[in-house]
Amino acid sequence: MNRHKKRKTRKQKILSDLHRKLQAVENTTPVYKIEKKSEEIVRKVMPPITASPSISKHPYLVKDIKKTGIVTASIVGLQIVLFLILKFHVISIPGIIY
Repeated sequence: MNRHKKRKTRKQKILSDLHRKLQAVENTTPVYKIEKKSEEIVRKVMPPITASPSISKHPYLVKDIKKTGIVTASIVGLQIVLFLILKFHVISIPGIIY
């Protein structure tokens, strides 16, 4: 007996993802806006809200970028301090000459 689960190919994964997205779009219902113009009610179909690439949609991104900046700045700062310490012979490491 073959106990191993058959893995999906890349093409099958892409098709599955597109199918899920299509189902999500089909399940969204249009939003109706009712306006009153000269004693008659006009219904306008509002388009569904589409995803826009904004930073407010990904708040974790700002947090991660800040952390990365802090870590990078601290590493560069530490390297500069270490360079100056070695250059002015505050600490000397055998085999390293500045």
